[in-house]
Order: sequence, then C-alpha cells, then structure tokens
Amino acid sequence: MLVLTTFELDEYVFGALDAGASGFLLKGGELADLVHAIRVIADGESLLAPSVTRRLIDTYVSRPRRAAETEHEGLDDLTRASARS
Repeated sequence: MLVLTTFELDEYVFGALDAGASGFLLKGGELADLVHAIRVIADGESLLAPSVTRRLIDTYVSRPRRAAETEHEGLDDLTRASARS
C-alpha cells in the first residue's frame, strides 16, 4: 500500500505504517516520483518521502534506550582482553 497525502504529520506516517503501508509520499511531487514509488512498492520494497525518512531516523535515534535485559557472561573479560591487544 502506498499512502499519498498532503500532511507530513508523524501520526499520519506512523498510522500508515501501522496499517501496513510500504510507502508514504507527499502530494505535490513530480509524476515520475509517483510512478517510481508505485513500481518500488509493487516490487515488494518500501519507499518514504525523504523528509519523512529524516524524521523517522531522528525519532528512532532520540528514543529512550532500554537497559540491557540480560548480562552476557564473559563480555567484560572479552573487552579487557581486546583492550590489551
């Protein structure tokens, strides 16, 4: 599914992705961009408007990090050993 909209709101992007969209474009672009997007989606790939992609990356990077849920035995030893090399 390809969503074509005039609204670049995060909640629209996330809503479209939650609904199963593989593409999200903004109206007002070139016809060639729309045709390209349709072909990309039809081939099973995903495509987002560049400004949407930038905001998604920013949102992902700025999200709160979860603490590691499990400790990996021996990891500290491995780190110390590689530091000496």
